[in-house]
Amino acid sequence: MVQQLKPDIEYELNHWKNTGNHRRVLLVVNSYDDVVTVRSVFQNDRDWTGRYKSLSRDAGSNEDQYSRLLVESFYQDRAEVLIVPLLSVGRGYNILDEHGEALFGSVFFLVRPYPIPNDLNYLVQILHAYLPEYSRRVQGQNLFYDKAVNKLRQISSAKLESMYLKPDFWSILSPKEREIMGWYTFVPVWQMIGRLLRGGKDARVYFCDSKFNAKPEGNAEGYSMLEVWAAIMRKNKKDTLFQSLYGPFSEAINKLNIGGNI
Repeated sequence: MVQQLKPDIEYELNHWKNTGNHRRVLLVVNSYDDVVTVRSVFQNDRDWTGRYKSLSRDAGSNEDQYSRLLVESFYQDRAEVLIVPLLSVGRGYNILDEHGEALFGSVFFLVRPYPIPNDLNYLVQILHAYLPEYSRRVQGQNLFYDKAVNKLRQISSAKLESMYLKPDFWSILSPKEREIMGWYTFVPVWQMIGRLLRGGKDARVYFCDSKFNAKPEGNAEGYSMLEVWAAIMRKNKKDTLFQSLYGPFSEAINKLNIGGNI
């Protein structure tokens, strides 16, 4: 896929050059192992020598690697493309040009984001999303004080064990679970896009993996990840605070032709 995307990446670089901005391109994957895979596609291509860098956890021992610790100084490098894991340079990083505006203008999300199986950090966040529902369930049983707390602990422990043992493939999640997973995957994607909006700049965003818009297997009525994101945006379109945080994404995703009844 990356080999086939090279003309599109080149097109984006030329687009920004033609506007006089000379902004650069981010290629986003899920892990540092994925970074190595994408990097290998560029390594033996002389047309891209010196024009790309792959993010590394440390200083890196190769010319085509760039330290995460120095990523906010990337404008000083002549490379036009940076390959990064999704969670590596999200919130808290300002990757700006010499004028203090967003350095990157285009981002290609090469792989649909998904949590690491049995990642307790992820499982706890998902469990927190169920807390309002579980609290209502306990209240409906007229339980109070220690009995209410014990019941809430019992329900939560059972759900945690169930999530740990059950594969969380998109195709077998319930609609409620897909909405929760949608939130979990959307936030880091939006934070990455936010790196491109600094200084009031526009961003050009591409979701390249077909799984972004793949419906659950065997369920033509189910939502893809993009459809879940769009549904979340529509559900909160009248929420002023929500729109102040996610308004640009809400407006953009609901203009996409992604199919489905959302």
